[in-house]
Amino acid sequence: MPFAFSGFNIDGVDISETAVNRCKEKFAELNSNNNLVNSDLRNYDIKNDNYTLIIIANVLNFFKKPEIDLIIEKTKTGLQEGGMLYLSVFSTLDPNYKSSILSRKQVEKNTFCIEERDSNVHYFNQEEITKYFSDLKLICMYEGIEYDGGHGSPHYHGVIEFIGERKRTLKIIISAASYAKVLFNVRTLKRFCEILKA
Repeated sequence: MPFAFSGFNIDGVDISETAVNRCKEKFAELNSNNNLVNSDLRNYDIKNDNYTLIIIANVLNFFKKPEIDLIIEKTKTGLQEGGMLYLSVFSTLDPNYKSSILSRKQVEKNTFCIEERDSNVHYFNQEEITKYFSDLKLICMYEGIEYDGGHGSPHYHGVIEFIGERKRTLKIIISAASYAKVLFNVRTLKRFCEILKA
């Protein structure tokens, strides 16, 4: 919501029709032009090279690995060069992870069946996040325990928060007239490239 108040164009996706309708009501108050869709993220078309910021908060936990792979790949290709990704997921530090090992059926590594909800829950670790996003420039990653008083009884979650940037592609055009100068001054060109990559 803070981005909408600041005038950014937003595409919002949620599987909950109630959540989408609440957002639509809030955005209507702002007269903002936003695209809010009631959809399953697995089926949502994320356009390539379209977003300067993508936020995925507490969503990936409820999928199995092949679905997580699909969503992450679509997300990364949806970022523009220099675009940022914010990700928040449950981690293996979550108190429910240990109880899930003891009481729930494990369907994949760190993924457990929640039969009463006809759902799954996956707990990530930093190595997994680092591997998924190795092609993004790491801005920061945090893992810890956080208090959650937003729904149900107050409780704690182990979380990993990740911020990464899609790397920029260096594109250079050298005119024929300046080609000899560039060859002569290779050290300057190498230094220039180092500055642009930083």
